[in-house]
Amino acid sequence: MTLQAVVERIPYYRDVEYLTFDGRVFFVAAEAAFQSTRRSVRPFVTVGAGALIDDGVWIRKTIDPRAIVDPRTMIVDPRLSRVEERVDRDYRLGAMTASGGLDFAVSPRVSIRAGVRFHGLLGPGDDLAPLIILQPGVGVVWRW
Repeated sequence: MTLQAVVERIPYYRDVEYLTFDGRVFFVAAEAAFQSTRRSVRPFVTVGAGALIDDGVWIRKTIDPRAIVDPRTMIVDPRLSRVEERVDRDYRLGAMTASGGLDFAVSPRVSIRAGVRFHGLLGPGDDLAPLIILQPGVGVVWRW
């Protein structure tokens, strides 16, 4: 078992017909890592808690009712604009993290690690805050 610090910046962007959200999450945490004692390929699991800082914008796009040409088929005149509601978001929330994967030893102090990390809010948050983040990753581990 080892204790480790996690600092991540996770950008996100999604633009669909009815919604756009754009921002970034900073995640800072402390976690415990449990790793097999095998020499070359070692499975690992981590668990921890920290702070999730979300900064971004949420834009809801609705159709102007005057743009609907035929209410039965909901055909929309593309020349008429959409109504956009912009909400700036700034959250600082408690969150947990967990990860798992494989650690490939390169030397006694260096390894390459591949896995999946999960972030989730510890308590209730606003509906616009990211409730769950799943993030695959590959990285280099250096032990001193």
